[in-house]
Amino acid sequence: MDIDYMERFKDFTIDGARFPDFPRFVEEMEKEHIHLVPIIDAGIKIEEGYEVYEEGLEKGYFCKDGEGKEFVGAVWPGKVHFPDVLNREARKWFGSKYKFLLDQGIEGFWNDMNEPAIFYSEKNLNKVMKEIKAIKNDNMDMWEVFAFKDLVSGLAKVREQDALCIPAEEVLSMATVEGAHAMGLWECDALEEGKLADLIMIDLKQPNMQPENHFVKNIVYSGSKQNVRLTMVDGNILYEDQKFFIGTDPNEVYRRANEIIRRMQ
Repeated sequence: MDIDYMERFKDFTIDGARFPDFPRFVEEMEKEHIHLVPIIDAGIKIEEGYEVYEEGLEKGYFCKDGEGKEFVGAVWPGKVHFPDVLNREARKWFGSKYKFLLDQGIEGFWNDMNEPAIFYSEKNLNKVMKEIKAIKNDNMDMWEVFAFKDLVSGLAKVREQDALCIPAEEVLSMATVEGAHAMGLWECDALEEGKLADLIMIDLKQPNMQPENHFVKNIVYSGSKQNVRLTMVDGNILYEDQKFFIGTDPNEVYRRANEIIRRMQ
């Protein structure tokens, strides 16, 4: 379950409008042999009245900046503080908060954004805005233009959702090798002797993959599910040429999925 199950992306909360009886929903899913795995982010929303935030702030469990003040970053809920995982008591405190979901029948968790990843930091954003304001309506020379471009390019690319913000090679690596490592899967990250045979075969002869200008860029920017010819997991072929080999009739999987969606609505 992604962050939409939360109340405004706040950890250890449930959106009451979407899930008026969450424990019952969990129970109904278990009857269908579906075990829900909700996501938990490391960022704790800065909001008065939010118990987790206020408790962490009071006990000094959040990361500090170089001046000894709580570091303010930003992820999905906006401005957040991050638990200080190098603090034994902070780790114990943050871990205890999972009980909120365990008590409602949840049996597993997806810990996300626990790498050094933020949208922006409050301090750096304020610095950028201050420098932009200082040169507003100024007569910039060539070097000042270059400096200005470097100053705001990162923010502009993210805002405009520019695909070139991250190189295609890095995107592919994150989706494969680095993605496996992030999940602790070191036995299926490469085609090497002694490792699991996990692979996907892609058809490059379809229109969306032509011309063959740059293999990696073609996959990242143009590839789609229609290009997948074969999927293998641990040496077992699960999909080949539009046919599934998963031990269950795909139509039955679709039927159950649609039934669950209707019940959720």
